[in-house]
Amino acid sequence: MGKKIRGITNDELRKLSVYHWPGNVRELEHFIERAIILSNGGQLKLPSLEQPFEGQSLVGSHGMLRPLAEMEKRYIERVLHLTRWRVSGPNGAATILGLKPTTLLSRMKKLGIRKMYR
Repeated sequence: MGKKIRGITNDELRKLSVYHWPGNVRELEHFIERAIILSNGGQLKLPSLEQPFEGQSLVGSHGMLRPLAEMEKRYIERVLHLTRWRVSGPNGAATILGLKPTTLLSRMKKLGIRKMYR
């Protein structure tokens, strides 16, 4: 990623080791990539180790589980926000999500995801 990360604090390392990783090793890999992208300076600074949808219920206001497409859309939007809407390249959302950029763009179109300007 072109960054010179020289270390990680013991506290951050402890957070990594005690966290229950519900996914496979790719989840850990993507988490570390995201940490590198978001870190400034020589120390690796970890993003929050909360569940991807913490604060967002899987249950909608109608009392039923949210559809997979809605959850996928929210997750992709969150990753795009973290990457400042960069889709491709080593620091892009497609890399973090483990997708080809064309596949991500296709899913974004299908799910109606558009960059929100502020």
